Amino acid sequence: MSGEFDHGGAELQEDVEFEDIETFSVTVWQDGRTEWAPADVPAAQGERVRAALHGYTGAGDPQKWAAFSRETVQTFYDAATRSLPAAAAVRLSVASAYLEDSQAILAALVMEDEISFDGERWYDLYEDELPDGIGDA
Repeated sequence: MSGEFDHGGAELQEDVEFEDIETFSVTVWQDGRTEWAPADVPAAQGERVRAALHGYTGAGDPQKWAAFSRETVQTFYDAATRSLPAAAAVRLSVASAYLEDSQAILAALVMEDEISFDGERWYDLYEDELPDGIGDA
């Protein structure tokens, strides 16, 4: 994925097998909220992780979030003919190695997993079809 949001200049590797990498799950909301299990991210690294997630997704900035949301949907769904709303939230898997290396670039160690358009119903980006009615005129 590339776009108006900050990938830290990293080229993303699409052939990475995330099943073989230890990860933690994080939910990023359109308004900038972030959620993860307290045991997954040490408190001392919380702000660094939050700032990196905001940079990656554009969370908290409506224009940047819309660009991230649009590109995420277009990457996983054949949605070119629909005018889609911005996602309410996205769930990501972040490689735990990101916490171990202060110089690591988040974009190289993250994978989008699920998306929600209403904040309640979640869609697996790898297995679910684009929901009926989303973006239909």
